[in-house]
Amino acid sequence: MKFQEYDFFIILCAKHFTKLELDFAKTIRLMKKNYYFVRTKVDLDLDNENKCKPRTFDRAKTLQQIRSMCVNTFSQNNMDVSQIFLISNSYLSDYDFPVLMDTLVKDLPAQKRHNFVLSLPNITELAIDRKHSSMQQTVWLEACKDGLLATVPVVDILRDDVEELKLKLNHYRVLFGVDDESL
Repeated sequence: MKFQEYDFFIILCAKHFTKLELDFAKTIRLMKKNYYFVRTKVDLDLDNENKCKPRTFDRAKTLQQIRSMCVNTFSQNNMDVSQIFLISNSYLSDYDFPVLMDTLVKDLPAQKRHNFVLSLPNITELAIDRKHSSMQQTVWLEACKDGLLATVPVVDILRDDVEELKLKLNHYRVLFGVDDESL
């Protein structure tokens, strides 16, 4: 694989981080690339803990224990980890998924940020707001371009503009997951 071509790496684990993931992170660090540790299936761990200890179950405490176990694994292997993201594959808007998305957007180079934001799932208010903001910038740039082109006298431009507008509007509908019924 051409690891140098990637901006960052996301290292996923469903239970405990193994030597393989830790060695991978060390290699990434040597390449001076960003990496993020993501602990998945947190909802299943919480459900299991609740079933085993229904009277003493504390959601926040259990999440902190999971996070602490991950941090301890890194400490025991002489690795610093700035942040560990706890996510659920079933409930993306819960836990640290929105924080992970926010972190990835901030750490991306500016020229790649727009495409990444548009690829985010429409599951959180923040993701939808980001898409909206990003698309507002695109619409403004398109309007400026079309305004400049309107100063050039060409007959077929109007017909092409209508077709292009239809394509763009359909793209926006798909982007935000809007269909005829929801309108």
